[in-house]
Amino acid sequence: MSITLKKVSKSYNATSILVDVSISFSAGEKIVLVGENGVGKTTVLRLCAGIEEPTTGTVSTDEYTQTCYVPQEFPIKEYEGLTGMDYINLFGSDNLIRGVKRLLNEFEVSEIGRAS
Repeated sequence: MSITLKKVSKSYNATSILVDVSISFSAGEKIVLVGENGVGKTTVLRLCAGIEEPTTGTVSTDEYTQTCYVPQEFPIKEYEGLTGMDYINLFGSDNLIRGVKRLLNEFEVSEIGRAS
């Protein structure tokens, strides 16, 4: 499994969020994105998941990589109050649900998002 961002830039209107970013994520790595609000953490995740396209540069994955992005907040009224795990249980495949539960266990995070 791998995801690679190569010389990626992302702008919204006239505002540049990411400029010339290159990074690779490989199987087995545990990655933490830390930074102030507005620096591009969510944008990187949305690019990796294929939800957004870079303004310039490329995002690539190998044939074995599956991505899923679950927003912190659900903008659609009918999903208000759902947790990320609720959303995955409703809309994810069995394989995705098992994978997410395995990752949560590895990071020692309960399904409701609190450290165990």
